[in-house]
Amino acid sequence: MAITDIHNELLELLDKASIENPDIVFRLRKTNRSNRLEEGYWFLGNTEYLSVGFWKGSDWKRKVPNISFMVDYHGACWLHFSVSDDREKFDFILDKVFPSLGVEMREKDFLLKSSKHTFEFKSRGLKDCLSEFLTKYWSKIDSLIREEKSNNEDFGIGIIPKEEFIQDLSKVKGYKYKIEHYERELDSIRKLKIKSFEIENYGPIKSLKLDNIPINSQWIFLTGENGVGKSSVLKALARTIGFSKVSEKESVDVGSFECKIDTHLSNNVTGFNQFFKRKGNNQTKKRKTLFLGFAAYGAMRLNPIHNNLSENQLQEARGKNGHSSTLFNNNAYLLDLETQYKEWFQSPNNEEFAKRSYAIKEFLEELLLNVGKVEFGFNDEGPFTEVQEIDEHQDLLEPVPIEKLSSGYMSIFAMMSDLLVRLYRQQPKVDDPGELRGLVFIDEIDIHLHPKFQKHLVEQLTKAFPKVQFIASTHSPIPLLGAPKSSVVCVVKRDKKKGTYLVRVDDKIYLEELLPNTILTSPIFGMDNISNESRDKGTFVRTEESFEELEFNDRLKNKIMAFLDDAKEKELIERFKNKRK
Repeated sequence: MAITDIHNELLELLDKASIENPDIVFRLRKTNRSNRLEEGYWFLGNTEYLSVGFWKGSDWKRKVPNISFMVDYHGACWLHFSVSDDREKFDFILDKVFPSLGVEMREKDFLLKSSKHTFEFKSRGLKDCLSEFLTKYWSKIDSLIREEKSNNEDFGIGIIPKEEFIQDLSKVKGYKYKIEHYERELDSIRKLKIKSFEIENYGPIKSLKLDNIPINSQWIFLTGENGVGKSSVLKALARTIGFSKVSEKESVDVGSFECKIDTHLSNNVTGFNQFFKRKGNNQTKKRKTLFLGFAAYGAMRLNPIHNNLSENQLQEARGKNGHSSTLFNNNAYLLDLETQYKEWFQSPNNEEFAKRSYAIKEFLEELLLNVGKVEFGFNDEGPFTEVQEIDEHQDLLEPVPIEKLSSGYMSIFAMMSDLLVRLYRQQPKVDDPGELRGLVFIDEIDIHLHPKFQKHLVEQLTKAFPKVQFIASTHSPIPLLGAPKSSVVCVVKRDKKKGTYLVRVDDKIYLEELLPNTILTSPIFGMDNISNESRDKGTFVRTEESFEELEFNDRLKNKIMAFLDDAKEKELIERFKNKRK
């Protein structure tokens, strides 16, 4: 569950509780610092947890309320006490609040060193934990604070004024309404596919356009020589779709950059502008991507750390721009499945793991060539993923952990793990990968992969994610062999005056009828000569369509030569001469 969803759920529960009991007031985020209110963060916290206080008073050293109800992005809840800033508040918590909660007394000097303590609830789940807190503990703590404050006006923990609470709640609800209104409109776009796009003034791109993309086009391929701007097309689109800022380091005149994206609408949606326009760094503050699901991958995508991402690495990978970080940063981290397995399994209700495990296993076993079985789960050492490859006789080899696979397998497994995790996190109510929607970019889809896998990958992604649209660049003709019908193919070219531009060729070539040699010599790749230039000029070039056909022709030739001695050859020549007469 996304942390902003927890903010919404908790706000709804607390709003209802305050209506039922007007004495219950709570602390909300007061300012839109760092665009947090605009992004749906109603309470204090970050992408990992939220903190809501029910009384005034903060630990200024740690920048948290002295007493707060905490929730992490798994939905786990606890009470947190932090009083490193004031000995008087520390004594109050230890001598009065803890006994009222049934917390055993501990050595004061020991507690004073950390000046923080957590109190676990017996209940599980946000709704039940909040109910336990409000019915069993809130009134006790509230009475103690009111009593202490009446005896000492300068006491650092106090009651939130009702007027202040109402004002803050009204402000938050205003932001909430704007987000919901915006997303109700945006949902018409975010679940669908790109119909056309235009890019202006991004890197080598001066003005570039692709339109008339059919709604049933699941793949858009970009081919072209190195340095013509294929990656720039993907980056410009990713910046626009992800509402992320364009930096000057991208060699872009930020003020003149523009991108327009037109989408296909479903369910006969009317009355909403389906055309989105981005100019410069305007409209970079929306909290979600333009599409319901989105992920983009650069050529260097070999940086997963299985089940061992640090908190900073995990936070960076899950951050606002994590969905496309490898497209812009070769050292960006990918999300790994094992960390996600652990989170799903350890959540208060681990139905996510149970519902999704079969689908993920099926996908990986179909995806990974020469792999017979994939197993994942938990043992004494934590979450694990093991694969069993198959030999040439289709027998299973010994299981090995995923990190022991070759670099090619690791590359594809890392990217597919990240893709699954991101789409699931963006669409938490979906369990079947076949129901996941979105838009996925893959730069140099052929990199690190054996030719057989290049074709297989496109085929498997098409099957596994039928509602996802893919835009991929490639230097190889092999991925195009796996392309479904209605795929769009564009050659990216670069001219001194025009800059980077697109030439669409799928409307001129029947892709499903071509083999690699004809694809290489077609306008898609434009190679004039695909033979080995170092061969002897008189050498015969084999033009069979497959190696199997080549072998057959060689066997046929050998049989003919074995049968055809000099006398029979002379006889055949005489027969041909007589026929001509």
